[in-house]
Amino acid sequence: MGKRSIFALITLLMGMWLWAGSPVLSADVTVDATLSHQTFSVDEGAQLSIAVNGVRKNAAIDLPEIENIVIHPRGQSSQTSFINGKTSASITYNYVVQGLVPGKYTIPPVSVMVGGKEMKTNAIAFEVTASGSESAAIGGTTKSLKDIAYITVSEIGEHYPGEIVPITLKAYFNQNYRVELNSIPTLTGDGVVMPQLGNDPQQKEEVVGGVPFHVLIWQTSLSGIKTGQHPIKFSLDASLLVAQQRRSRSPFSGFGGSMFDDSIFDSFFGNVEKKPIRVVSPDIIFPVHPLPAEGRPDTFTGAIGNFTLNIFASPLKVEVGEPITLNMTIAGEGNFNRVEAPVFPENQLWKAYTPTSDYSADTSKLSGSKSFEQAVVVKQPGVTEIPSLSFSYFDPTAKKYVTIDSEPIPLQVSGSKAAPSNENTGGIQTVSPVQPSSSSSAAPPLPTPVTDQKTSESRVPTMNLAPIHLETGGFHDKLAPIFKRVWFLVLGSFCLLLIGVLLYLNWRRQKQERQPGLDYHKKRQTQLHNDLTEVEQARDSADALDFLNKCRIAIQNHLATPRMQSASAMSYTDLKKLVAEDSPLLTIFHRAEEAAYGGATLSAEEMATYAVQLKTELEKL
Repeated sequence: MGKRSIFALITLLMGMWLWAGSPVLSADVTVDATLSHQTFSVDEGAQLSIAVNGVRKNAAIDLPEIENIVIHPRGQSSQTSFINGKTSASITYNYVVQGLVPGKYTIPPVSVMVGGKEMKTNAIAFEVTASGSESAAIGGTTKSLKDIAYITVSEIGEHYPGEIVPITLKAYFNQNYRVELNSIPTLTGDGVVMPQLGNDPQQKEEVVGGVPFHVLIWQTSLSGIKTGQHPIKFSLDASLLVAQQRRSRSPFSGFGGSMFDDSIFDSFFGNVEKKPIRVVSPDIIFPVHPLPAEGRPDTFTGAIGNFTLNIFASPLKVEVGEPITLNMTIAGEGNFNRVEAPVFPENQLWKAYTPTSDYSADTSKLSGSKSFEQAVVVKQPGVTEIPSLSFSYFDPTAKKYVTIDSEPIPLQVSGSKAAPSNENTGGIQTVSPVQPSSSSSAAPPLPTPVTDQKTSESRVPTMNLAPIHLETGGFHDKLAPIFKRVWFLVLGSFCLLLIGVLLYLNWRRQKQERQPGLDYHKKRQTQLHNDLTEVEQARDSADALDFLNKCRIAIQNHLATPRMQSASAMSYTDLKKLVAEDSPLLTIFHRAEEAAYGGATLSAEEMATYAVQLKTELEKL
């Protein structure tokens, strides 16, 4: 080999070495995104390719989040070409785009970081259709979500604030689809409220347009809390079960096929995927009109509906000052939360106390009765009846106020009872004890009570008084205060000791709450030490895939835990928000995510470098 050949070879090798060391080959770096299919079904997918032209090393790609769309990484490929002495290279990142719910979507421009410079791809619009195999089961055409499940609501009408409006909710599910219910219907809207629905709706089957549907029925009610035209709708969450057919084809398919290509084997061995769907009702306007001011009675408290009033009292023969119990029952349909007891007229003849209430609803919870119990007292004699009481409500059907007046209740009132005299003491004459004179040396015997012969046979006092004891009881030599007794001192000492222990435990708990970081920091450092140990073990075993996986876990555990996130849920996008843009942790995490889908090849030097960078960066955080 001549000197010129050796020189040319050295020049070529040096050029290749310089080319390999540069991540960017040309200042003219471009990015482009393409989608293999503009229309595909929910049980299929389309390939998304993001090509970065003019670079050799990996670029950082920030994938957007799209509702009801899942983007799965599927590795990358690189290409290098030499044309007329010019070198060009490109890297293509491949993804699979999967749609969960039929509809039209757009992939926004994707951010690509190349050599510290951010670039954007073009936006891509596409459409996701319903499952092809399931659509064929109900007519062979592509169906929308409304053909799988939908919600209907009975007629709403026009109403007033606080009015209870009974409605019927029906959720329809196509029997040709397998659907799991994840929630009960919920109300979305402002100014309208609905009670919590039960978990045991009525179930039946209906045929709509020749298609059989399972129907769930809830009987409930709505109530407007303010006037206006309120847009509302109902929705529930469910899962559509889609059978995943085998994608691989038999090598004998070109020769008449194989029995293992039959759909029965796909159904038996295939997997079932749950795709979340949201079933919604059409948009509904709930009109709420203000109550009319004309003709509003003073006794109106806001009750709207149709009610009856029933009142009875007990006892009906009383003396002045003796309480009478009024039992008032208001029954019917309406907003019982605004139903209040009729106001009893309190004046110089009557005194009324605050009533108590008790509500009982029927099985449909749309009607019921509310009972009130109130005590009233006659203050003067001469009262002959309990006065009439009134209850007012608004009838939404007749659109007018209604007042119900009860009938007066006849009453007999006598004067107050006189104090008992000696004639009612059962014939017992009270005898005062004789005081001993100063000259007598001993007290004379106590006199015995004088009784009437008729009353001596039955000596039962009419007032049920205890008999009079004329003899003294026993005496104590000395009386010790309770705080000087032994049992009290022992019990007091035990209580003081218990209080001291409780105060100490409370002080210790408060101290730990004031310094929660001590224990947490220790646990966090222990976790980091264990993770770094596993990283070093994976590096020593020269397993690149396991090494990158351990690095990713260490980053997730150290950064996600302080922010109360699930460690495994941390993504590359989340990490970018937590560290600097030039942090080596971003490169390590990105390589780990790529390795999870497309494999990885790292040299011993790269693993050693990554291990040192990982340890240094995590210990600084």
